[in-house]
Amino acid sequence: MAVIGADKTDGKLPLTVNFSSVGSRTPEPSQSITYSWNFGDGSAASVDPNPVHTYTAAGVSTAVLTVTDSAGRKASASLRITAGNTSPTVTVNTPVEGGTFNFGDDIPYTVTVTDPEDGTVDCNDVTVTFVLGHETHGHAEQSKQGCSGVLNTDPSDVSHGGSVFGVISASYADTGGVGGTPSLSTTGQHAIRQKHQEVEFVVSQSGTNTSSGNDGATNASVRRGSLAAGDWLQLNGPYNLLDIDTISYRVADAAAGRTAGSPLGAVEIHADSVTGPIVQTDNLVSTGGTDTWTTQTFPISLTGTHEMFLVFRNVANGATGSMFNLNWVQFNGPGIGT
Repeated sequence: MAVIGADKTDGKLPLTVNFSSVGSRTPEPSQSITYSWNFGDGSAASVDPNPVHTYTAAGVSTAVLTVTDSAGRKASASLRITAGNTSPTVTVNTPVEGGTFNFGDDIPYTVTVTDPEDGTVDCNDVTVTFVLGHETHGHAEQSKQGCSGVLNTDPSDVSHGGSVFGVISASYADTGGVGGTPSLSTTGQHAIRQKHQEVEFVVSQSGTNTSSGNDGATNASVRRGSLAAGDWLQLNGPYNLLDIDTISYRVADAAAGRTAGSPLGAVEIHADSVTGPIVQTDNLVSTGGTDTWTTQTFPISLTGTHEMFLVFRNVANGATGSMFNLNWVQFNGPGIGT
């Protein structure tokens, strides 16, 4: 397998590129490999695993790495190098990465674009799009021209199942470089997150299961149960809780017979990993029965953008074993939308 890398793929002349073959390998333990580089500009080849090469003429070259094992088998990988033009830099300033919204909100945005060859960028040439993120792919929706503005979101998008989120995607194509070097384009993106998280769609979990039933408010629903001490969920982040005031949990006891309002169990919110810093601990109270659902809300404050993990704990005089069922988690406050 040939793996090609470089510290840059475009830039002003002369353009010096540090190439890399890191990751290239053969699956046969008894075999070794050798390297051959064709830099695509007519210069001499190199057998260095990680060579440095300087392009002195404007234009587009295709650098090719070929690796050969000691049995004579070959594999190649290539990389396009543009000498004489530099890719623009596109930065989404707002909304913040991981900011929270509801579908149906309007999302204000600001974008900064710079390009060494173009100088001052005309914001009319900058396209900003709201993308409906769904699992590992996206669907482009409303687009606008300009370095600032407001994108509208569709309230019906919330009906998509699975992990659903938003992306603010800004793109700009420059006017080209010296000697007719072709245009280069760059896209900058920030993912934004729904305030409402259906916990059957979490990124990962340990020790929990899903089941269907009635949560007393939304009729047929899917919840997570078997929440015992030490079990955990990772929400679909990362999140930035800018302008978020509280967090709510929709819960019901896992076993009947407890008195409503008595201690039930705790949710520890950890930042960035299961063993990361504890943001806060929210002590839930009994709802009084397995079919009695309540929404329990707690103040929350967290600075910066973080993955968020919910770790479940026992409390004094609370439930043991499977403590409660959890239907959804929700962040409350203005967030980034209007």
